[in-house]
Amino acid sequence: MRSSWRRSTALILALTVAMLLGLAGLASAEVSQVTVTSPTSDARVYAKIGTVVRVTATVTTTSETGKVWMKTGVGNCVSNIDYVEVGTGSGSYYCDVKIIAGATEGWVNVSAQAYQEDVPGGSGTPKAHAQTSAVFVDIEAPSVPGAFTNPTPATGNDDTPTWSWNPSADQGDVEKQSGMDHYKVQIAHSTVSGTTDFGPWADAAPATVTHPASGDPAWTADPALTAGGWYKIRVCAVDKAGNESAYTGDSGVYQLDNAKPTAPGAATVSPSLPSKTDDTPEWAWTLSVDNDPLGDWQTGLHGTYAYKLEHTQNGTVVGTQT
Repeated sequence: MRSSWRRSTALILALTVAMLLGLAGLASAEVSQVTVTSPTSDARVYAKIGTVVRVTATVTTTSETGKVWMKTGVGNCVSNIDYVEVGTGSGSYYCDVKIIAGATEGWVNVSAQAYQEDVPGGSGTPKAHAQTSAVFVDIEAPSVPGAFTNPTPATGNDDTPTWSWNPSADQGDVEKQSGMDHYKVQIAHSTVSGTTDFGPWADAAPATVTHPASGDPAWTADPALTAGGWYKIRVCAVDKAGNESAYTGDSGVYQLDNAKPTAPGAATVSPSLPSKTDDTPEWAWTLSVDNDPLGDWQTGLHGTYAYKLEHTQNGTVVGTQT
């Protein structure tokens, strides 16, 4: 009887010690360090309303088995009201922060807070870290680009035409401006006329133009335009945060005629026989036609014909005239 009681007592003591040791192990689980690794003061991010900023942090824990909970912030915007579970033990974790209306504008700090469960379902002491001025929040769009400066309505055979326009400016208080970044370009094409029947607007090639440090921004077709007809473009301005202005009105229209006319017909001369007295012979030939007479966009023939007159003696060219 007594030995049985002793065995039971020893077992209870052993279990109690094991439980205490387990609880001691859990109680030691905590976050020892949090370091925000993105965005940082050296690798900054620009954001506008609706931008989702991914905040990444390295979390160091004392236990590799306890769950880690974290939340992040960008200025006065936060990932969650409460902490969310992101993993177990030490590691690199992230929470996304959406920039919403009412966000603090200009350069703002990025922060991360994390803790590790000290007991299952418990909450340990959180550790925090912040990167200063790591995100720039800009909520205002730039101005609409100014008037087009080139081309005025024009016609030509240059299949890489250039349009230019007066630059945009970022809006709002200076300290809340992210600055101009680029322009988006769209192009429309018509084979009917320079005023009607243009197709839908489409992204041009290239689709963007970098905002210049000075002077007027300009767009040049690259690759070259291939179809003859009338072309026009429109542009909108984009700042570094991604805010877009409204599109401009239509640019001046450029008419591209890139089809060569047909070769003139064989020339005939009058008089057709040698003459000692007529020193003003006349040559005539069948007229050329523009290469696609059914195309409304063809400019038609105008101007003069070029010629080359060769003077031969005994089958040898002794002189030329053009």
